[in-house]
Amino acid sequence: IDKVSTTETYHSDIKRDAINTHIQSLPSDAWLVYPDLDEFFHFPCIVPMPFKVVCGHMVDRFASMEPDGPIPAIDSSTNNALSSQYPKCGKVRGRKGFITIADDRKILLLPVSVEYPRMGRYQAQFKNSHKLQYKFLERIKNSRHSQTKDFEAKCEMYRGSIDHYAWSSEQIALTYKKFMIYVKSAQEKDGEERKKDEDRLRVYRQTLVTMNRNTTAATWSLKSNWAEAISQHEVPCPEMAKRGEGMPKGSKKQWDGTGMEPVHIVYAAEEDSVAGVEASIRSIQAHASGPTKFYFVGDIPLPAMPEVHWFNLTETMQKYNIDDYMNRNTTRKNRRRDSINVYRSDYVRFALDRLMMNQRKAMYIDVDTIVLCDVYSLINGVLNENDDDIAIAAVPRTAVGRKESMNHVIQGLMPGGGEAAGSLRKSFNAGIYVVDLVKWRNL
Repeated sequence: IDKVSTTETYHSDIKRDAINTHIQSLPSDAWLVYPDLDEFFHFPCIVPMPFKVVCGHMVDRFASMEPDGPIPAIDSSTNNALSSQYPKCGKVRGRKGFITIADDRKILLLPVSVEYPRMGRYQAQFKNSHKLQYKFLERIKNSRHSQTKDFEAKCEMYRGSIDHYAWSSEQIALTYKKFMIYVKSAQEKDGEERKKDEDRLRVYRQTLVTMNRNTTAATWSLKSNWAEAISQHEVPCPEMAKRGEGMPKGSKKQWDGTGMEPVHIVYAAEEDSVAGVEASIRSIQAHASGPTKFYFVGDIPLPAMPEVHWFNLTETMQKYNIDDYMNRNTTRKNRRRDSINVYRSDYVRFALDRLMMNQRKAMYIDVDTIVLCDVYSLINGVLNENDDDIAIAAVPRTAVGRKESMNHVIQGLMPGGGEAAGSLRKSFNAGIYVVDLVKWRNL
């Protein structure tokens, strides 16, 4: 590790100023990850919109929730993963925890600079570890706006997660030191600055009040009454979700941090693309943070994946009249012959609402897609309660080789195929999208 700097004392303001100074030294296209020493980040599959950032919720890790036993130190002499040394998880912080004043939300990933079309360039600036704003730097060429105000950064949903290793003996001792620092700091301040330090003191106090401190042995242990309270907030750890462990016996749900069911992912392909489907599924399984269920519409079941639910392609086409959607021509307004959108499987996506009658939400993925991030978090992070009338989440398309413009007319196939629609102002990539099946049925 290079570029290490030290300070004679600790205060979160010092840490905040240091990260903001570092941001100023980074290139404008850089991205920033800003974890504390005791945090392990799990990233979702998403690039945030301008002035939005990727966020996650914390889950605290424990070696044990039993009372009176000493809280162990991290064992660096073994090859055992931290998750196995601290196999218990608790929802300690935030609205659903018992330390409600502590914020369980945190920014995981952010662009250090944002250039907003026709307005200007903005740079990230932390207010604290949990809050961020984008400060106006300069107008860009051809800017039509005189507005120079700063923007509060908003989370692009909470699609990531954070393992918080705050309950080791080292971290508890550090919490005690921070508590004593803020006691002194608050005494030396007044007004708003004093209130900020007193708020921090309350967070540390609520952690330390759960502890018995053995000054002779220099160890810490959970008090009996607080061990019981923490146990009541126990949740299955994220890594259990893939194995379906940790839920009450008979429960149909598996845990992703919010209690949601496995996500549903659909492929459709001709027989010669089966190998691509299997490769895509494996890539999702390698990066998913929770349970996934796959469906394949094709001529034959997937040979290497009998667990994937199979729909016969010919029967599906007939049952849902998918022929009605097909492009029966291969030209667009007398231009070049077009080899896309001519396969039967390309049109299965239009019948997902009927094919998946028992599901509320699903993702459709083209067979030529290899996934390198967490699709599970992505699906759970979109089309939720706040998205009232939105049925589909997809990525906008822009014209290749053209300057991006909202006035650009996009050529697309009309229903029935063949004729091009020249009046479309927006289109979206249909190769990867998430659909709220209930809202789609009600359209």
